[in-house]
Amino acid sequence: MKQSRTGKHNKAKDLENYEKRLDKLKTEINTIKQKNQEIEFEIKEANHNIQFLREKAQNLEINEEEFELKELSDKDIEALGNKQKELESSLKKLGSVDLTVLDEYEEVEKEYQENLKNKEDIMKSINSLKQSIKNLDEEAQQQFSTFFNNLNKEFSFFISKLFPNGYGELRLIGEGKEFEKGIQISVKKAGMNFQKLSLFSGGEKALIAIAFLFSLMSLNPSPFYILDEIDAPLDDLNASKISDLILENSKKSQFLIITHNKIVMEIAEFFYGITMREGITHLVPVDFKELER
Repeated sequence: MKQSRTGKHNKAKDLENYEKRLDKLKTEINTIKQKNQEIEFEIKEANHNIQFLREKAQNLEINEEEFELKELSDKDIEALGNKQKELESSLKKLGSVDLTVLDEYEEVEKEYQENLKNKEDIMKSINSLKQSIKNLDEEAQQQFSTFFNNLNKEFSFFISKLFPNGYGELRLIGEGKEFEKGIQISVKKAGMNFQKLSLFSGGEKALIAIAFLFSLMSLNPSPFYILDEIDAPLDDLNASKISDLILENSKKSQFLIITHNKIVMEIAEFFYGITMREGITHLVPVDFKELER
């Protein structure tokens, strides 16, 4: 992506340079054309003056005094002729420069058109990419909104199971798009108002976290879960509630539980006891189904 952005930047820079170069050549061509027109006008004016003086010399009756004036007029005519030659020479020089500039102009114009087309292609790609991003954002927004609403319902359901007559809800906080915001967890126990999570006991905080975990599991279940002493801060009553939740979800997922709680151990189908003898760890497997037989 970085190389792509660099390439696009270089092409845009090249196009800008070609535009500046093209404008400069156009200005030079216009200047040369203007000088060309001025020279042609001066040549025409000189020819007109020469013709006028010749016609005047032929039509007038010239005496000796006028003959002296005629010699002065010839000098003027000669000067105008020299001026004409000078202007024609300048025009020829301008003509050769003109061809070079026109050739370069055509080359730059061709490159400019090619880069202009590349620019249009790049702009189309950028617009297409922006539209794709917009579509993805809208789709993500819709999917997140649906998922979050369902998650909120599930969270409220599990809170009511772990806190009798209690209520819980999830709220989005912060700025930006919905799926970029944070989530605030709010819970109230029976007969009480919403309170900060910091005011709940350690066991109650564990129950709220478990309610949120099982809310996610119910919407997007995984085939396998590892629970590491989630029951540690719970008393026997709440440990029994957690055991019931695990049993209900064990029909669609497998649970590997690390625990020291006897109540939670009782729901296991297979048990691995970890002991240490003389500094060596030993694994003791127990199949409860075999014991029941």
